[in-house]
Amino acid sequence: MDDIVEKELAILLAKEIDFELRLEQLKQDLERFNSFSIRKAFQAVDYQNYKVIDEGSIRRFLKRAGHQPLKPELMAIMRRFDLDGDAKLSFTEFAEALTPMQPDIIQNPFRHTTMVESHQHVQRARSNLTTIIDNYRDEKTENSDRY
Repeated sequence: MDDIVEKELAILLAKEIDFELRLEQLKQDLERFNSFSIRKAFQAVDYQNYKVIDEGSIRRFLKRAGHQPLKPELMAIMRRFDLDGDAKLSFTEFAEALTPMQPDIIQNPFRHTTMVESHQHVQRARSNLTTIIDNYRDEKTENSDRY
């Protein structure tokens, strides 16, 4: 793999990590609300009570919430949430998508008591990712200068 492709791949993976960290933080923030339940969230999206959620259900829910979703956005949600590829979200798939990772599965750096502390942790994680990318670029530059 050439250096440019390798660099771009490293940047892509770092951005994916950043995205997953932010997503995990949002899931945990949502879970902190006493009034939140995954069952009620599922019912809010499946307001016609079909017992499954499809792309149309997500579109209608987002429109009711004031967001005009684009087709690629809806497809991205379905691609992430739909584990069996049947173009429908069961309650289990929906719950899996909204449930934060458990600390016993991976070290969860976001178990803080305040939103401010959580935000600060995400900022530190982003800073660390930037440092990793910068170090990678510096290393590649040094190696290319030698040859």
